[in-house]
Amino acid sequence: MAATETGHAKNVANFEDLISFCTGYGASYNPNKPTIQLTALNTLYTTAVGTLTAVNTAYTPWSNAVGAREIVFEPLSKLVTRVVNALEASDVPKQAASNAKTFARKLQGESATPKNDPPPADAVAPTEETSNNVSASQMSGLKFVKVGNK
Repeated sequence: MAATETGHAKNVANFEDLISFCTGYGASYNPNKPTIQLTALNTLYTTAVGTLTAVNTAYTPWSNAVGAREIVFEPLSKLVTRVVNALEASDVPKQAASNAKTFARKLQGESATPKNDPPPADAVAPTEETSNNVSASQMSGLKFVKVGNK
């Protein structure tokens, strides 16, 4: 069963297929441009595979660090809510409370304005143009995909 590849891994796999296709032409594939000759293409492919391997090797420690950081910051959301509520209940200037709310929303991944509600399921046609919601969270990390050998 072949591994499902996405993103850069799929591009590298498709590049390998292209090199194989060009190799199939034999001696009749002889371009004038040195960057698309088979030796240059094979060198580029080797570099791409090496780079993907380096990314996959670096992914595990990175993923472990992200997981550890998520565990450490997990109780932060409730604490931030308590601090903001205590700040609002105190006699601090409104601007200070507003700034604290802004930072709390950023930490908790909330939007300053509410997201649009999806249209009802029984609606025949939308009455107005709908806009896409964009996540306000700044707490997520990059995701990498493991590369399988072909």
